[in-house]
Amino acid sequence: MIELQNKKYTFWELLNEVGIKIPIIQRDYAQGRENKQAQDIRENFLNNLLEVLNSETKIDLDFVYGTVKDGYLILLDGQQRLTTLFLLHYFLVLKDEKLNEDTKKILTKFTYETRLSSREFIKLLINNTVNLKEEEISTTIKNQTWFFSDWENDPTIKSMLKMLDSVQDKFKNEKGLFEKLISKKHKQITFSFLPLDEFKLTDELYIKMNARGKPLSEFENFKSNFEKFLNNEEKKAKLDNEWYDIFWNLRKEKDEDSPAQRADELFLNFFKNITAFYSKEFNRVDIFKFIYTEKIDDICKVLDCLTSYQDNHTDEIRRDLNILQNFLKNPKDISYAERLKFYMLMVFFLKKGLPSESQETFKSWARVNINIIHNIAYDNIKDFENSIKFINNLGEHIDNLYEFLSENDFGDNISEQLKEEIEKATIIEDEKHQHDWEKDFLNAENHNYLDGEVKFLIKISAENEISEDNFKKYMEKFQALWEFASVKEDKKENEMLLHRALLTFGNYLPHKKNSNKYTFGSFGLGLREKNENWRRIFEKEEFKKLLDELNYEDIKQELTSIINSFEFNCNDWRSYFINPNKKWTPISYANYYHIQINNNAIFLNNGWSSSKATGWGWSRVYEMHSIYLLQHIQEKLNSLEPFLEIYPHPSSDIKETYPHIAIKNWKNKDNYSFEINIIYNEKYIIEFFEKNNKQIPNKIMDTLKTFDIDNETYDITVYKNEEFELCKQNDLVVFLENLLKTLKAINIDTL
Repeated sequence: MIELQNKKYTFWELLNEVGIKIPIIQRDYAQGRENKQAQDIRENFLNNLLEVLNSETKIDLDFVYGTVKDGYLILLDGQQRLTTLFLLHYFLVLKDEKLNEDTKKILTKFTYETRLSSREFIKLLINNTVNLKEEEISTTIKNQTWFFSDWENDPTIKSMLKMLDSVQDKFKNEKGLFEKLISKKHKQITFSFLPLDEFKLTDELYIKMNARGKPLSEFENFKSNFEKFLNNEEKKAKLDNEWYDIFWNLRKEKDEDSPAQRADELFLNFFKNITAFYSKEFNRVDIFKFIYTEKIDDICKVLDCLTSYQDNHTDEIRRDLNILQNFLKNPKDISYAERLKFYMLMVFFLKKGLPSESQETFKSWARVNINIIHNIAYDNIKDFENSIKFINNLGEHIDNLYEFLSENDFGDNISEQLKEEIEKATIIEDEKHQHDWEKDFLNAENHNYLDGEVKFLIKISAENEISEDNFKKYMEKFQALWEFASVKEDKKENEMLLHRALLTFGNYLPHKKNSNKYTFGSFGLGLREKNENWRRIFEKEEFKKLLDELNYEDIKQELTSIINSFEFNCNDWRSYFINPNKKWTPISYANYYHIQINNNAIFLNNGWSSSKATGWGWSRVYEMHSIYLLQHIQEKLNSLEPFLEIYPHPSSDIKETYPHIAIKNWKNKDNYSFEINIIYNEKYIIEFFEKNNKQIPNKIMDTLKTFDIDNETYDITVYKNEEFELCKQNDLVVFLENLLKTLKAINIDTL
């Protein structure tokens, strides 16, 4: 009985001791496949082997595993590496003219049991003389009388021929390498053999092993199972070639350290996500147990289409959709909308084939579906399932989609976006012989904020009926306005200019349902945030009036002119936010542009709740008139001395502490902590106090009395109450300036 030792072997040394048999349970030889992954692998592998043989260095090819039986090593792991080494030995023995009875005897001890054709090919290859020519060695071999043309359908033979061509390309100018390759002294290319018999392992282990003795990936196990549903060899070959290339090419540069693993993950995610369309289990679908028999033709057709599909095919509809790339996410990370966009694409593949073959049909199909998908909030699986049914229904009318939408009654219980698509389809159909409305709608829908919803443009463009010129005019004005508001360098300032100008036309602020909260309009791109903010504003008359005023030549100048033309009215709360002829506004203190109106008091959000959070929950607020006064003081007073700082003080409970302005930090040696608070609550109140509960010195008290800041008890806090009405802010600022000058004149350290 032949026993191999657990040691390092060269390929030739191993063949001298035992034969090598690739068992039937193994897969086909893959390193010669004509895909990018295999090309990269063989290029790197052959480069490494050539570099070693042309130097004195060595390379170890890791472990191979197997059992020895009847004089043959039954190889359970290491097939790819050893087959490539066999082909390298074969080529170099030809190249160096060393193919004789002795070398033939050794080479014929390498055999494949996976297919009869593979076994016969190797046997005949070795035992027949192949003369190397200028042409590719594969061509020479295929022209031999003993070569059967049917063998080109054997994936292993096809892959071996490709590898031989690659070996020829790398080693055609080399001489004398065969002797180096088989040298017992130098042993430059080796691998370690591990006999599985010692570990009492069975053939079942192989099912879970890959090319480095590790468990097969989830994808490899799935692929083995999925192949059972493929009814011909051509489709099985595609699984490892054309179809696999889809995912190999989509892997990202950051995954270059493990490209094959990443490609496997993408392919596996594809199967998990596409199977979810067919399974009631959805995210809990078990792709290893799913019966693909009835769906296999559809999946194969989708994969065939994907070999020629690029994500930029939808750029005309919406830029950077990345439909396929997003569909290949882990099932835990992919959104309902991302699933639906691929389902839309899949339905088109099954109905019409490639988008490039039916461009106009695809344009209308993708346009309508993406508009609807992007403008529905998918909160649960039921919403998703309803959309699947709707896409299937639309798919039955894919060739006359606009006609179907415009002529059928979908009932009242439909989404707002579907209503809009019906209206647009009707316009497109009614005027298809006069004007290409689809082109105009596409241009507007492609705007990154509008994202398909343009009903306000249709509404404001129509007098008795929609006008092409009006639609383009308002769209151009909107684009210019939004581009101005989106400039990164001055984004906040520009946004507030838009708010202030719009407010001059009236109270446009959207109201949060069942609350006393309002928004000037935040600019986030999330669907809910858009629905609660600008999409409500676009529908208002004030927004149309603003667009009518714009010539969009210099948006900043035009908005500023609108603001400065507004007449300030101290009893109109809008005036404080609009603030004509000033660069500042209390809006800047409202987080997410949210305010709250309680009777006559207006509070600004100082919390950090998201603009799209349920209930717009806040933790703190400022009072608007106090903020306005703060900004007024900062503009008018060059100095606050003897105090060093002024800041707004928010409140988390207005019943306990009302939001106000605090002026503080008067340095002194006796550690007095003096502070002035200014509070607005229907009137302005000024408070002066000492925070450490120390008695206020008489000299300061006397000074305060001259300003009518008094308290009969001369307690720690003295204050002036109800002296300044709302419209007396200017007087209050003058009063504060004089008070500060007088206090500054006091030498506090001599008190």
